Order: sequence, then structure tokens, then C-alpha cells
Amino acid sequence: MAHIYKEEQSLEKAFILYMKYITLFVEKIPQHTEYKNCEPQEKALTKSNCKQVFPIAEELKTLLTEKYQKEFDVYLQQKTILEKKQQLEEEKRTEEQRQEWQRKLDEEKGRQLLELQQKLDKQIRDKREVREPSATSAESKVWPHVGQDLYDKQTPAPVVSSNADLPLVPSIDRSTKPSTLSFNDFQLDSYNTSRVIIPQRLIQRFLVSAQSNTNRNVETCAILCAQLANDVFTITQVIVTKQNGTADSCQMIAEEEIIPIQDRHGFTVVGWIHTHPTQNAFMSSIDLHTHWPYQQLLQESIAVVCAPKFQEVGVFSLTDPHGMQLIATCKLTGHHLHPEVPPIYERSSHVQFSDTIDVELIDLR
Repeated sequence: MAHIYKEEQSLEKAFILYMKYITLFVEKIPQHTEYKNCEPQEKALTKSNCKQVFPIAEELKTLLTEKYQKEFDVYLQQKTILEKKQQLEEEKRTEEQRQEWQRKLDEEKGRQLLELQQKLDKQIRDKREVREPSATSAESKVWPHVGQDLYDKQTPAPVVSSNADLPLVPSIDRSTKPSTLSFNDFQLDSYNTSRVIIPQRLIQRFLVSAQSNTNRNVETCAILCAQLANDVFTITQVIVTKQNGTADSCQMIAEEEIIPIQDRHGFTVVGWIHTHPTQNAFMSSIDLHTHWPYQQLLQESIAVVCAPKFQEVGVFSLTDPHGMQLIATCKLTGHHLHPEVPPIYERSSHVQFSDTIDVELIDLR
């Protein structure tokens, strides 16, 4: 599957799978107590595969590093441009506020000067009237309508407030200034969930194979296998392994028997399917623990639950990260309770049913 991702230029997904392979076969498996009992041929084959995978993973690492560096350079350029733009806008706002303050200051000074001039003019007129009363009276007799009318038409001096001081410098409002740009603003989603196509015939064929167990109120389970093409998983095989079932649980046995089939067909395991003979379609605590390793190995993995009594079919996934983390740390076995809020699992949003694709059911029981 990693090779397919590499060919389709899904470099992040390919690199993750190669690193999982290296970690598993170089670090984890050699520490297992049964490793010393493995056949020398198997050890040699694994060692040979690892030698092939290491340079591929290193090449992908280099390509991804270059890709991320280019993206980061673009981010820095955009960040610099945005900061420069914000700086220019801030300087423009500051200059506009300074000019507005200066305009108001000039207006206030002009008003005060006008008031002062009017006061001085009035004082001069008052003193002149005191010094020349006869002249004013004579003028009034000759031109009776001129003297008083002239003073009546003078613009009265406005009252000057004692608080008529110069205005304060206005404060600059920075409440609308954008916050500092973070890298998350440009971060890309590096691992998108691929679609999973489920053939409509899959459900019917599986229920037919499980009918005898369903009649006896015994659960039946099977493995879902898919082919990967164009970043889409299409389920093409359903493998019913040897198993032990009860009314509310089902345990696969001899799962290693599917390895030759997997090698022959080159498929990818994308989850599992099982029945609830007398209950609704939901995920019990046992189901959640059964599904966790599937989704841990492949995030697209699904759990299909068939409830023939109620004619229900549910397709579920553990919520990520909450559900995955909770089940990973839960040490309880059998049926037990989990906190319901926030949800541990949900209906899978990346699945699509198709009535044009056939599916093969392989029964190993």
C-alpha cells in the first residue's frame, strides 16, 4: 500500500507507512520473546525488505522536507507582506488622526483669536463712548437712526467658557489591530482521510453466510479487504475467518490464515463487519476494543454492524483523538461502561455505498 501511495504522489501517507514498517520490524518485533523462534528464512526476508525500505523512506523524507521548507518560505513571505501592510495601515491611521487633531486645534485657536479680537473691539468702543459723549449725542441728533442701529447690528461677543483650553491629543485606538499572524493560518492538512467504497451486495452476502449463527442468537464477524486506487479504498473481499461467537461477542481465531490470501490478492484490511442478532446497530464496549487496532493501523478503518432483527446497518469509526486515546488507555475487559460525553465513536463520514461493484465472500470456517 505504501508503494501505491508513493506512485500516486501521496508522499505523506507513503512516508508514514514506511516508517511504521521500519519501526515494527526493526525496533518492536526483534524485542518479542518469540522472535528467536522465527525461521531464519523469514528473518532474512524481513532484513532484505528493510534494506529496500530505508532508502525509499530517506528519499521521501528529503522530498517532504523540501516541500515543507517551500511552504514555510511562502508563509514567511506572506507574513512579511501582511506585517508591512499592517504597519502602513497603522501609520496611515496615525497620520490621519494627527491631521484631524491639528485641524481641530487650528479651528479652536482661530475661534479663540476671534473672540479675543471682538472683546478688544468692544472695550475700545466703550472707552470712546465715555470720552466723547457730546459727539455721540450730536451725531444721534443729525442721524438719529445711525448711532444705536450701528451698535445693534454689531455681532455680540460670544461668552468664553473657562474650560476653553486647548484640546487634548486624541488617543489612538488599536482595538481593531489584527493579532500577530500564526503559522496555523497557513498550515496545510497533510493527511486527509481517503474514501471507502462499500458494495451494496456486501451486506446481503454476509448476512446470508451468518444466517445459521443468527438463528441461534450467535454473533458472526468477518474482515473487510479493499483495493487502493486513486486514493480510494474499494472493498472487494469479505473474509469470514474461524471464530468463536456468543450472543453479544465474537472472537476471530486463526487469523494468520488470511495472510496467503492477502499476498495473492494484494488487498488492504480496512476494518471488519459483524452481526447483532437481537440488538440494534451500535458499538458495544467489546466492539470498541476490537475495532481500535484496525483504526490504529489505518485511520480509514471502519466497523460495520448489521442488526437483521431491526433491519439496521451502521458504519462506525472511533472519534479521533478522543475515542482513540480513551480506548488505548482503557484496561478493562468484557462488557463495561465508558463515558458517553464527548462521544467515543461516530458514524463514518468517509464511506460511500455503491450498487455497481461486486464483492467476493471467502468463508474459511
